[in-house]
Amino acid sequence: MEQEDPQPGTSNSAATTDIPELNVEHVLMEHSYHDSSVYQAGASASNSHYFPEGVRNNLLTKNIYFTTNNKEKVAKWQDIYIAWQLDCYSCDLRIMPKLTEHHVNRECIKKMKVSVCTQVFSHTVSSAINLMAKSEYQQDNIKMENRAAETAEFLKFFDNVFDSVNGYRLFNIHGKILRTGVDVLSAQTPQTEFWYNAVKVIESMYAKDHHNKRSVPPTFKNWVFTLKNFILYEMF
Repeated sequence: MEQEDPQPGTSNSAATTDIPELNVEHVLMEHSYHDSSVYQAGASASNSHYFPEGVRNNLLTKNIYFTTNNKEKVAKWQDIYIAWQLDCYSCDLRIMPKLTEHHVNRECIKKMKVSVCTQVFSHTVSSAINLMAKSEYQQDNIKMENRAAETAEFLKFFDNVFDSVNGYRLFNIHGKILRTGVDVLSAQTPQTEFWYNAVKVIESMYAKDHHNKRSVPPTFKNWVFTLKNFILYEMF
């Protein structure tokens, strides 16, 4: 019987269902800075730093469908692999120099290493794929489809998600506003607004394998659970 979701997402699925009622006051105290109005978003009791691999491992074996702006789109791992192949033609002038075969080749990936995952789900990679897709960039018989811009959007979306729940900086650096700490005295923060929209996007997600079998991997359910709890933090 096919396993619906790789281990990272599955193990967290069991963990999150047993989480007791969240102590908001404790979270704010344990993750405060010199400015007591700011706390680190990465204080989730559901171990959100393990969730990136769950998303990536599902994308490795399935196409992920998601809806934004009332339009259904699809993300495919093949687009990432093609982008890496095309980028390698640039030799020393590569756009994505951090990516290696250990990041993109299904047979070589270290599936439990967080950094290998987050370097793929990054602004740099999503921007490169988007640029290649818009221009339908081609080298020899390797070509990037225009549709791959949807994969770029998927990668950038989760790059923002990861930033929003791992924020720790006091100030906005390199345009990463979601990576800053959350101002708990503010009625509306960039993170809160993003989380509300992100929940809707993730709730629209489902996967299809090579047999065209549809499923909703536990990883996505875990992310919805996590983001809703961060929203609750803000309410208090």
